[in-house]
Amino acid sequence: MNVVIIEDEKPAAEKLMNALREADISINVNKILNSVADAVLWFAQNPQPDLVFMDIELTDGLSFKIFESCNIDCPVIFTTAYDDYWQEAFEHNSIDYLLKPVKQDKLLTALKKYAKLKQHFSYNIKQLIQYNQEPENKHKRRFLVKRGSDLIAIKTEEIAYCYATHKMVCLVDCNNQKFILDKSLSDIEKNYHLRNSSG
Repeated sequence: MNVVIIEDEKPAAEKLMNALREADISINVNKILNSVADAVLWFAQNPQPDLVFMDIELTDGLSFKIFESCNIDCPVIFTTAYDDYWQEAFEHNSIDYLLKPVKQDKLLTALKKYAKLKQHFSYNIKQLIQYNQEPENKHKRRFLVKRGSDLIAIKTEEIAYCYATHKMVCLVDCNNQKFILDKSLSDIEKNYHLRNSSG
């Protein structure tokens, strides 16, 4: 895992780097940046890391300014001595907010949260890719539907029936669970082979 640390206090940056290595030897700290200006320049010239640890109060301003100049897509764990900024932090890719001095158990919890989120989104992307790679000229063998924040695949043999109501199309499986589809009944008939379908 490639990590970038944004921290203007050298001892704090070194302490965090050592704590990360102790937590997981596979973590590679790509770069330590100590100002908003340095961070903006670095992100403009380098690929995104897997994770950023970001102090909030830097010598040349609040680190939130970085997001105004850079498109940072990766998750961020904020590390700060102040608890005043947590709400704004969660508006900027934050998955955790650690107060200094950062305790090892809190750091481990934050890294586990990152790993869980990565696993969750990797699974959803894998499902989506697999679904989209099915040839269009063949009957599709499963439906990709949303359940809460998850994407799940339902095999056609698990589908009891589909029906339209109030301009929505619903899928009902053999366990009588209902899912809303973003397809029309005619689209379903055209591209899917269902054991039992009603329209």
